[in-house]
Amino acid sequence: MMTETILRFVLKGVHPFKLFQRFHPDGKRVLNRTEWRGRKPRTCCITRVHGSATSLESSLSSTVEVTFRPPGFISYLGNTRYDGWDALILDQAADGVLLDGHGKPLKEGDPPVYRPVKVYGDVDFNEIDFGEFVEEVERDDVKHVQHDVLLEEINRRIHHQGHFSFSMVSGFMAPRRNRPVAKIVVLDHQRQHQVIFPDAEIESLNRNEPHFTHVLYVRLLRLLTRFMQGEVSIKSMSDCEGGVYVELSDSLVDATQKDGGSRFNVLKEYLPEHFMDDLARQITSLFLVDVRVVDGEQPGLYILPQQREL
Repeated sequence: MMTETILRFVLKGVHPFKLFQRFHPDGKRVLNRTEWRGRKPRTCCITRVHGSATSLESSLSSTVEVTFRPPGFISYLGNTRYDGWDALILDQAADGVLLDGHGKPLKEGDPPVYRPVKVYGDVDFNEIDFGEFVEEVERDDVKHVQHDVLLEEINRRIHHQGHFSFSMVSGFMAPRRNRPVAKIVVLDHQRQHQVIFPDAEIESLNRNEPHFTHVLYVRLLRLLTRFMQGEVSIKSMSDCEGGVYVELSDSLVDATQKDGGSRFNVLKEYLPEHFMDDLARQITSLFLVDVRVVDGEQPGLYILPQQREL
């Protein structure tokens, strides 16, 4: 299993102006050009430099963090996907048609193709004084919790704090006068949308859409992002610590039934399990939150606001 680790160093006595030029030349993040501390080239990036001093003229005590990401470790920065430290750019034509990496349209059923792009420069880390090595720690990957276990945990908090909230129209972020419930309705080419959700914002998705799974994932990510920004509502439950269980499965409706009926909580049928981990990673790359994937019959995300580290 590919693991991301953080190497921490303490450096003393370097002037602030020299400090950042040393670790972020020209104001940019850089990778190791050659092998460094047993790590292969271009697997380590100086990601954080934090210092304190009484004045600009005084000596500075600094913490330097280097993040190690081996090839095969997938992460996100905003909406950009990374393999190690190489950005992965979706191969598609100007009109949005997915390509196979060789300039031809992607065949139906084939997974999307991403082209690696080197976006970071590099320097020789062996020529840099990082100071005294302190520790190397693994960074937690996406955590999971079973739906029933999460509800028991929330119930204990309610019992201790004495209050909770449950709503179909959530108020997780900035208050708005109107925040419609949003749903994605899966149709086939033979049916028109017939599911009625009063005061809801409905987005239809054709089941026969080329590369349906990829399109559905993109739509769900957009839905979650809009929820986080307070534009739409998703069925959710809030606890007294500010955490919100977002029942994402409630947002997807299958309206492809021949008898005209609709099926609910079908998210697990349409998206492989690892897609929930990807959603969690992308949300944490966009917002200052901690996220756990909620497994079970009603999958979703448990989102807890994170305190900003100064």
